[in-house]
Amino acid sequence: MTSISEIGMSAEKMKWLKLQRNLNVIFYLKSNLNQCSQKPKTQGEMALLSRQEAQMFLRRLGLTETEANSRTVHTLTRIVQAMQMNVPFQSISMMATPAGYRHVPTLDEVVAAGLSMEGGVCYTLNTFCCILLKALGYRAFVLDGSYNSSGVRRSDHVVVLVRNVRYEGDAHIVDVGTGYPFFQPIALDELPVTFRQAGLEYMYKREGRIVYRMHRVGGDQSYGEKNGMHSEWRQVFHFRLDPVDYDFFRKHMENIYVNPQSLFLNSIRAVRFPNAPIEDGTGEYPSATWGLGMTTKFQYLLAVKDQTLMVGPMDNLRMVHLEKHDWARHIKENFPTIPPAKVDAALRLMFNKI
Repeated sequence: MTSISEIGMSAEKMKWLKLQRNLNVIFYLKSNLNQCSQKPKTQGEMALLSRQEAQMFLRRLGLTETEANSRTVHTLTRIVQAMQMNVPFQSISMMATPAGYRHVPTLDEVVAAGLSMEGGVCYTLNTFCCILLKALGYRAFVLDGSYNSSGVRRSDHVVVLVRNVRYEGDAHIVDVGTGYPFFQPIALDELPVTFRQAGLEYMYKREGRIVYRMHRVGGDQSYGEKNGMHSEWRQVFHFRLDPVDYDFFRKHMENIYVNPQSLFLNSIRAVRFPNAPIEDGTGEYPSATWGLGMTTKFQYLLAVKDQTLMVGPMDNLRMVHLEKHDWARHIKENFPTIPPAKVDAALRLMFNKI
């Protein structure tokens, strides 16, 4: 039956609305089943994910039963690496949403995007990571970050802080929501630290209650803090070591998820870091010059930026132009956890722009 509110809507909008209703019903039923099997928890505890669900997710990521049942630096590292491999930083899901229905995702939607490995941008990925770690028994918090060196707090990046991992009182940084390499938790008491991973040299340093992520000059200059140069290092973003509530970000994230001028509503972005070379569409695998410093087996960037497929270490990327007729196929094959219908919807939007 068509409701009064649906009269006059286009067929496409009605289809979208009904799909959203069906998803809401699924999440409602899932939530009630969880509540029946768990001790009731307060809203402040954010009981969005049971320990059993969290452990099942870890097993899907490839962690062992032993790892899924432990709270160690090793397990935390494996979670970070597995999420970077399998859960993409991507804007496609946002672009696929019709303009009139765009919104900052609810926490239920954040959890759904994480568990399905659909992924998203920083608010989705790092908020989910924090909820996941809490469900596993870690003491995890979200931190307020910014891609802005002018001194004005924009709160447009989310970072995770995890306490009491190695010993009582310690603290580690976790960030799976930048689209850049981040393959292990970083202990605050070890800052500053420098890594070379996936062909990118980067550093974390601390000044008082603020931590900065810096990239060695020579990398991509298009995404970072303006006027954030420190000798041979470029400041990418910074964050404060003061935990905030999830809801703190909602008003700030409107500019990312809803504002028509948002970069992520106007550009196809999808990034992950597989642990083996990926064929780039030309029948070849990119060669790698690893350079110096710390390396891991996670050395390859796999990314789509608009009509460019990028494969390889970041200092030796092979770039392939994607023709319009083949654009969707490449995204779907390389990012299979993003729903194909959302890829098609996002590309329809892009076809109107090019």
